[in-house]
Amino acid sequence: VIAAWDRALTGPMEAELAASGVCQEVIREGDEADLSWFPIPTWTPEKDPAPYITAPCMITKDPESGVRNVGIYRMQVKGARKTGVLWDLPSQHGAMHFAKYEEKRRPMPVAVALGVDPCILMAAAAKVPLGVDELAVAGALRGEPIPLVKCKTIDIEVPATAEIVLEGEIVPGEKEVEGPFGEYTGYMGGPYELPLFHIKCITHRRDPIYQALHSQMPPSESSLLRQIPEEANVYKHL
Repeated sequence: VIAAWDRALTGPMEAELAASGVCQEVIREGDEADLSWFPIPTWTPEKDPAPYITAPCMITKDPESGVRNVGIYRMQVKGARKTGVLWDLPSQHGAMHFAKYEEKRRPMPVAVALGVDPCILMAAAAKVPLGVDELAVAGALRGEPIPLVKCKTIDIEVPATAEIVLEGEIVPGEKEVEGPFGEYTGYMGGPYELPLFHIKCITHRRDPIYQALHSQMPPSESSLLRQIPEEANVYKHL
């Protein structure tokens, strides 16, 4: 497993653009782009303030270099077309991209892929160096390029085989309370003051499967996802 991760981290395989993808079989815009279509659970009853999306592969681009980042940042559902975004550290790569947009006072286009190839989910959870596309690492893990399609409303590419894709933006200077949330440690984490994601469009397969990660007690799925590539990183460093 460590050898496979070492090959993927040192030899990323660039994703390829496809003409179409099953993630866009159904397109919902405007009032139709409603998160209540999906069975998003409240993970810690009577403690979490709302349902949370826990396996979102959030895709952003550096506004200067155009390099993609894919990260898993939990999303508190705040309305039919609005969620929070957990960037609890400014060093997280999605937050670093957003800081550049904030400096330019421009909204940041954001796509969120749900129900992806397991290699994509693993790469999104890994500590990949800034400036390295996690989708290229995922391609190296699976041994062939990840097929991508262009979003319908924003300039972002998403995995063509995803079950569900949320398209939207994060607006500079706008923050709300996010959390608390039943965390992987077995304790409540948060609350924080964090940005908001506004959804413009939702695309999905005709009969989509909603995927999520269990985090509430150790050993959590999210921790195990991070643990395996981190082990490879530490071994490589040593």
